[in-house]
Amino acid sequence: MKNLLLIVFCVVLTTTAVFAKPRPYKGYYYVPYDDQRMHFGLTPQEAEQRLVRWINNPSVSLRFIGVGTIYRDKLENRTSWPVYDPTSPPGRGLSYLFEDNLGKLYIVAIVPIEMWEYRDVEADRTPYDPQDPSAWLPSEQRDAVARQFITARVPNFLEGEHQRGWTGAVYRLYQGLGHNRYISVSVHPTLGVVESCKWYDPGEPIGLNTTPSLSREQAVQVALAYAYQLEAGVVNAEIRNPPVLGIFSDELGITRLMWWMIIDSAVAATPGNDLRTARRLIIGIDAHTGDVVDFDRFVSSSAVKSKVASPSKKPSKPKLRFEPIQAYFEGSSLRMATLPPLRVGKTAYVWVGWLKLPLYETARVSIAYASGAIQIDYNGQRWLVRVGSNLLSRNGISRRLSAPVLNIRGRVYLPAEALEVIAGMKMRADDYTLYISR
Repeated sequence: MKNLLLIVFCVVLTTTAVFAKPRPYKGYYYVPYDDQRMHFGLTPQEAEQRLVRWINNPSVSLRFIGVGTIYRDKLENRTSWPVYDPTSPPGRGLSYLFEDNLGKLYIVAIVPIEMWEYRDVEADRTPYDPQDPSAWLPSEQRDAVARQFITARVPNFLEGEHQRGWTGAVYRLYQGLGHNRYISVSVHPTLGVVESCKWYDPGEPIGLNTTPSLSREQAVQVALAYAYQLEAGVVNAEIRNPPVLGIFSDELGITRLMWWMIIDSAVAATPGNDLRTARRLIIGIDAHTGDVVDFDRFVSSSAVKSKVASPSKKPSKPKLRFEPIQAYFEGSSLRMATLPPLRVGKTAYVWVGWLKLPLYETARVSIAYASGAIQIDYNGQRWLVRVGSNLLSRNGISRRLSAPVLNIRGRVYLPAEALEVIAGMKMRADDYTLYISR
């Protein structure tokens, strides 16, 4: 009987240690950091060092609270943890929570780049009347508070090449090109103190060739061809504004030079029908490779009754119809500067390069192409696939996938289930979204 009670007691202790109960803290949930089970690519010590440099004030000290997020269920009953959680903004994905000796909160995203949010919770919760600007402090005074806040932490950010976005964020340019390195400061309208600040810094894209290999006209043709094959019945597609050249870096530090453009398209309900569905799309084209690497599907969509003329140079009908779908990682939207997952028919596909992304582990990966075969070495295991075949082989033993490997616009795409087999990730898809977990 004593032995039985001892076993039960040990099981309870073990369960408690493995599944720490999330605790609420100032609008977030957190669990204590466990260095035996959590092997993040960014450690709490590294995150604190980054914050100390950014705060730039020796009188401010930091206290580490734990691993937190606004979603309680992302912390409950976990048996494994990712290397990085590149879902933004900070606090949506897994983040480190710190508090300074002045009561201010810092939410640091667990990603390779610098990405965090500063919050004065008391100021943020102080009410004011948004319908009565007469009670607000003058905009010049609030702007001075924001500038002083930025200058104290990043002295050179407001000097040299920078631009202000429509949301009030200040973007740092790189060699005259737009770059999504930014700081955004919100000042409380009546208190005149900074209530929140968002900081995003992937670093300068050193070594990136800022002279595009694709001209603006070539990028437009790629984007239009892509828009026409998205769905049946596209009768017209036009570029809304002149394409803009800029630099995009994602949360994992992947950086690309890209042409950005907005496309308006019209889709016929049935051939010969005047009823059209007007679509608005945002497309990003890699300015060196021509890859469509960023895509916001149907920014707006509305039904209209009109006759839309087709353009004079309509691209030829594609042999294979595919469309990008969203990726969700650990329950939150994932937006990266890599090729998006695609849906072909009823099957979700991912680019073979996804195997190199440090999501659940920093794997040893090499991908080689020879004699029509693709050789994938993943953590010491060698896998073989061929374009057009649905066989995935290792050590002479083949597994049949539900769909074949495809070559889409010069890139090798695997059925999402192949990543389950090779990398142990769970892949679940519906018509518009690929869900990634473990």
